[in-house]
Amino acid sequence: MLPLALITALVLWGTAAAVQTWAQLRHQRVGRQELAQQRADARHNERMVQLQRQARAQESP
Repeated sequence: MLPLALITALVLWGTAAAVQTWAQLRHQRVGRQELAQQRADARHNERMVQLQRQARAQESP
């Protein structure tokens, strides 16, 4: 049977590895979300510029 200290060390090591993996995955997900938001903002800004140009073109004779 394994000594309690070894079992405790293995549990702590496994927990630390799981937490590190979770943190890395979360960091990647947050990065993807930020990138997606930036792209959505850019598309929105492009659409607003396009609509403003169309509105100005309709105002001009």
